[in-house]
Amino acid sequence: MKRSKKEVETDPRVLSSRWTFWVVILCALLIIIHCITSFFPHIRVWGVNHLTYFPLSVRIILVALSFSIFIPQVNQGIRATVRKPLLSLSEKISKHKPYLWYAGFSLLSMVLFWIFRSRTYFLGDGSNYVSNLNTGVKTLIWSELLESILHVRLYRFLTLFFSADGQLTYQIASIVAGAIFVFLVFLFSAYLGRDLFEKIFVFAFLFTMGSVELFFGYVEHYSYVLITALAYLFFSLKWIEKRGKIVIPILLFLLSVAFHFSSFFLLPSLLYLLLLTGSRGITTKKVLIIGGGAFLALALVSIYVYISKPLIIRIFVLPFEGKFSTAGYTSFSVAHLLDILNELLLLSPAGVILILVTLLVAFKKTEVKSPRIFFLLLVAGFGFIYHFTFDPLLGAGRDWDMFAITSAGYSLLGICLFLKINANSKSFKYASVILVWTSFVSLIPWVALNINETKSVQRFRDLLELDPQKSRSGHFFLMNYFGKKGLINEAQKEDLRQKELFPAYYLAVEAKEYYDRGMLDTALVMIRKAIELDPLSSEVHYHLAKIYYLQGNWDLAETEYQQALKLKPEHIGAYVDLAQMYMQQRLWDKALEQYNSILKFRIEIPGVYSNIGDIYLRQNKPNEAVKYFKTALKLQDDFVLSHFGLARAFSKMEQMDEAINEFEKTVQLKPDFTEAYFYLGYLYRYKGQIENAKASWEQFLKLSKDSQQSEVVRNLLDSLRNP
Repeated sequence: MKRSKKEVETDPRVLSSRWTFWVVILCALLIIIHCITSFFPHIRVWGVNHLTYFPLSVRIILVALSFSIFIPQVNQGIRATVRKPLLSLSEKISKHKPYLWYAGFSLLSMVLFWIFRSRTYFLGDGSNYVSNLNTGVKTLIWSELLESILHVRLYRFLTLFFSADGQLTYQIASIVAGAIFVFLVFLFSAYLGRDLFEKIFVFAFLFTMGSVELFFGYVEHYSYVLITALAYLFFSLKWIEKRGKIVIPILLFLLSVAFHFSSFFLLPSLLYLLLLTGSRGITTKKVLIIGGGAFLALALVSIYVYISKPLIIRIFVLPFEGKFSTAGYTSFSVAHLLDILNELLLLSPAGVILILVTLLVAFKKTEVKSPRIFFLLLVAGFGFIYHFTFDPLLGAGRDWDMFAITSAGYSLLGICLFLKINANSKSFKYASVILVWTSFVSLIPWVALNINETKSVQRFRDLLELDPQKSRSGHFFLMNYFGKKGLINEAQKEDLRQKELFPAYYLAVEAKEYYDRGMLDTALVMIRKAIELDPLSSEVHYHLAKIYYLQGNWDLAETEYQQALKLKPEHIGAYVDLAQMYMQQRLWDKALEQYNSILKFRIEIPGVYSNIGDIYLRQNKPNEAVKYFKTALKLQDDFVLSHFGLARAFSKMEQMDEAINEFEKTVQLKPDFTEAYFYLGYLYRYKGQIENAKASWEQFLKLSKDSQQSEVVRNLLDSLRNP
């Protein structure tokens, strides 16, 4: 009997056959794309052209091996070869506390991550973070607060035992996160896989995602937010099936946001979990509540962003007009859409393939009303919105890591759909091997080029040329890198390239050299030219403010400092200079406001805390002053001005012994600190230690250039010698 078209389309065997066909086609296409794009390093295919940096022979061998997997006999042979040892291992694990085995393999994976760790830290903000730790600037960033704290604390802990640097600190943190990631992958494979083959498939699929690069000693702040998001997804899926407690996903969501604010896109999926009751199915009411809650959250964020216009200019891709420095880069520009595609294919190429196959073959059959599928659709969908709206400020190729968290959502969605639709299919295993191999062959060159310093430097240079308007910091990092390596010609090339691309910035830098030498009029002419070239440069306005400040034109200086802060709200130098200018005018409250603004960025600068303490001293609040001086000394125990300020605060509080102790520390650290000897003389005289008072004042007279104050001290000494 002839079947209807609908019966044919819904036949599981037909459906599975179509899945296999399209999986094979798309995997083959992706391998071909890897090969072809390897000949075009200077076009926007940075997510798939990693073979560019390897010899032609390596590319040919890798592509040949890849296509051999498509031969059924070879595919079957691979499955037969690995089946027996993996079956034996699986039996051992199932009989003897599987979680201990998972933990053991996870710890062993750290060796793998260390051996194949990334040797450079150009991508993302890695160079800044390493530099901050190495120079003692403990930066705590509000949007990634817990990640910042973790690395600062780890650095302090490591330096107790050996001379660790910033790069090693981040590498260790990354590799430890990798071990946790492997443990979570084991949990997912045991949870989603119904038999040994499916478990192996899930494990291999997740372990070969491109986002796993975060765990190969990668220097940035995204490793822990990814593993926290994965844990959130795992316990959420378990809760959906009435296995576990809702409090665990809630806590993991909050923890992921604390690690990095980018995980906020998981909020709609959490709202869905909170709405699941009874049968845990989907109703129109629930969809409306979830959609309404998500819309309200986005509306509030949008209102805040609109009010803080510099923020929208900085963090979002604008829909219809670009920014001053990247005029053509809009939401629907070819460059932005290509960057999104590159990002998705870099993070989880197999995940992209499975989602595409679902859309091509089985979209109508996809059980969207299944709580598990709907939950993962929310995660993947809002992850894509995050992709589409947020601006990779350094250029997408350099800032790939800020979107790594999204790979978990669409990868797990693809896995669940694949396992559900292809259950008991004869071609499932064949397609699975091809999928995993395609993912693996995409990952290997990506990891391998980061292992090799020369290759990663060349790729970084190519990335800079894709987004030249965003490349200033990148060329600066390369200039320093080549300088440290003694490659002077290469360093000079980077310096020249910076000046060619950013004339306004370098006019401002040149102007600084003039105003530092007191040539203010010449500097002012140069800065005004720089503003004509780039009126939205915070650095140019900052240097103009400095010139006005040096000219004594404090009103204009204040205006330009505020303009610099409007364009770049985290410009720490502008806050510091503005605060110091207010202090000179004895506007203590205004100065305090600027310093407190710096503290909101969780940037631990000893001088900032010390200056706040000084302001409180001048406001006759010694108790408050002591707190800030002590905080400064915790950050830098040899900070002379903090010891001096703390001593003065103790004096005002009539804690004379503590004050003497701090003044003594001041002169030990800086033997020519004249004013400290002046105060010490008074304190020793108060304590009746006349000889110490004499010694302190005599030392003051040797150092002092203040004739009036010296005369006062001579009279005091005479009173001690002739009571």
